[in-house]
Amino acid sequence: MKEKKQRSKISIISDIILLIFSVCLVFVTCVVFYQKVYLKTFFVNGQSMWPTLNEFATDANGNIAGQHAGNSSVGYTVECGVYDTHKSSLKKIKRFDIVSTHYPNKGDEEYIKRVIGLPGEHIKFLTDKEHSGDLYINGEYVEQPIKTEILRNGKFYQYNDIVLKDNEYFVCGDNRGNSTDSRNVGPVTKDMLVGRVIAIIGTGVITTDKDGSQVVKSSKIKYQKVRFMI
Repeated sequence: MKEKKQRSKISIISDIILLIFSVCLVFVTCVVFYQKVYLKTFFVNGQSMWPTLNEFATDANGNIAGQHAGNSSVGYTVECGVYDTHKSSLKKIKRFDIVSTHYPNKGDEEYIKRVIGLPGEHIKFLTDKEHSGDLYINGEYVEQPIKTEILRNGKFYQYNDIVLKDNEYFVCGDNRGNSTDSRNVGPVTKDMLVGRVIAIIGTGVITTDKDGSQVVKSSKIKYQKVRFMI
């Protein structure tokens, strides 16, 4: 009976290297595919999420836009980020996540907002002077991860007190006195959610595309230390 020929160390090492290379190749391919299909870049238009987003946004003259600025225009420097559109990511949405969403009767335009209320919850914002903007969910006070002074805008909105349906979410801008959101347009349904914001990757300057629409081209984004939002 012939004995099995013992493999050389070089042969074994070569096989291990080939296996590692193959695993890495498959991993990189999956990551690239996921990135191309599910990860989308965006730029923050306006100051509705100030100061969480666009805190240091500048206008076309290089001046800080500030808390009370409206939508960003051509020449504005704004923050750019990435959101995940995969169904599994949308299923994991929790309170205070930042999302990209459509609004009822507003077409395909996307808005970057913070999730405040989850399906089935009773959402109530107080409107009295001392406690204006305080959030109560199902009758219990909930502290928000936002600077207190920007919550107290003293305004009354149509949907300040609402019970959400099983497929509805309540979203708000952090800059409460300068945001159009669920308080005045109503809750958004699950199918309106576009993606969950996962990171802020840098800043870019708004320009116009060939069709006249505002864009911040990826190649012109000034990358910085990634700021993860989840």
